[in-house]
Amino acid sequence: MKTHQLTRKQYQKIKKYDHNEMNKFTTSLYQNGYEDGKKSIEATKEDTFTLQEIQKALKSTKGIGPKKQADILLELGKTNKDWGLRD
Repeated sequence: MKTHQLTRKQYQKIKKYDHNEMNKFTTSLYQNGYEDGKKSIEATKEDTFTLQEIQKALKSTKGIGPKKQADILLELGKTNKDWGLRD
């Protein structure tokens, strides 16, 4: 996570902003944060698994039968959005 330290000079400048300048500043700040967030999500997409990849791994795991595989995949399908799994 990137951090940015506000200097005293920047603080004094921001403190004197009128409504329009503050609106531009906060919009710019929001857009920069949004873009940084998008970039970080794109970077983590490479670290996700598809349900097919998980199913293949489960099938090759000794001790996990078809019923347990189905239960695990069903549960993962429910939490697909929460875990960031790709379909």
